Order: sequence, then structure tokens, then C-alpha cells
Amino acid sequence: MSRIPARIIILGARLFIQTAPQAAPVASPTPPPAPSAQPGRRLQVGACRLDLDARRLTSATGQEIPLGAAEFNLLSVMAARPRRVLSRDTLRSLTAAEEADDRAIDVRIARLRRKLEAMPDQPRLIRTVRGEGYLLDPDG
Repeated sequence: MSRIPARIIILGARLFIQTAPQAAPVASPTPPPAPSAQPGRRLQVGACRLDLDARRLTSATGQEIPLGAAEFNLLSVMAARPRRVLSRDTLRSLTAAEEADDRAIDVRIARLRRKLEAMPDQPRLIRTVRGEGYLLDPDG
């Protein structure tokens, strides 16, 4: 019996893998949006109102608070899941953030706090849960 060199076997395996039909990618389960996110597509975030359709945040006085696209996406994800701790990885995947750096989420959270909180250095609305992630308390 002849011995087949290992490189021929490996080459055959690679060809088989490359020509085999690819399975459809499995979608990661994302929790459904909170019921408060459905009617009117407006969410209450502290004293502000987040309009998901218009992609706008307005203060209690009706004044628009400017948000960047990444800030809006992050806030809408958190507002749709109130009072739930969301890790940086979860926030990154739910906002489709391309950055590989955890600091990108931290920077956006800091920007949101400066825009939403009365005292950003003592946040009540967007809180840090040490070792776990961030939590949005809409009543904060």
C-alpha cells in the first residue's frame, strides 16, 4: 500500500472545505426592544424625549439636543432596554460599532452624560455598574 504524503491529504481537505456548501450564518439572538419602544417610537430618557423616527433628542423645554449618529444609536439601544445592565460588548454589537476599542463606548457614554445629566460627574441617568457595563435609568 502506498503512503500518501500529508501535503496531498491536506490539499484535498482544503479543496473539500472550499467547495462544500456554506451554512447560513447563525444570527446572534438580540433581545426584543422593550414595549415602551413601540408606541409612537418615542422614548422617555430622564426629562428628555428620544424620537426614534426623527432621530432627535429634545429636552423638557422642547429644545433639540444635538447628538452624533453613534451617540444616538447608543442612547436608543440603552433606552429600549431600560434598567438593564448592558456590557460594552453587548453595546458594541447592538449599535454595530466598528471600533475594536472598549474606550469608544466609554467616550460615547461620557459625551451622553455631558448632554443629559445635570451633574455628569455624578450620573443618575446613565450609571456604571462596575465590572459589568452600563445601565440607563430613565427615571434617574
